[in-house]
Amino acid sequence: MVNLLSIVTNLTVNIQMRRLLNLFIGIFLASSLFACSNNNESSFYKDSDGLVQLEGIILNIPENSNLELALFALNNDNRPEKLIVSEHYKGIGNAFKFQIKFNLAKAEPFSALELRGRVMQSGKLVGYLIPWYKKRLTKQDLKGIILELASTDA
Repeated sequence: MVNLLSIVTNLTVNIQMRRLLNLFIGIFLASSLFACSNNNESSFYKDSDGLVQLEGIILNIPENSNLELALFALNNDNRPEKLIVSEHYKGIGNAFKFQIKFNLAKAEPFSALELRGRVMQSGKLVGYLIPWYKKRLTKQDLKGIILELASTDA
């Protein structure tokens, strides 16, 4: 009888310990996931120089035209507060890839980011690109941007 009582007691203790262990593992995994999700969001997409890179393609830019891309930090009224970076490209008549590297700290704090472009040919404005606008920048936003000429009327 004593052996049966000690076996039942040991079994009950083992079940309770297993439940506590499962609870501890669950709490540990949940806290690990929470800590990973709360990392500084801008840190996981910076390159070794601490710069963020936007990548995408530009469509419908006339051959021998000049394209200026400008990335702005916008204020709460969605107006340009600060020019972060500006890049110049030569139109080739086909779609082409662009890459813009910038320091995100230079833009902070910002309400939103906006990438604008204008196209000049023979000294005349031939159109603007449809702007790219982001209120909150994530890693997925950095690649696959498609910009297109909105107007060919000067």
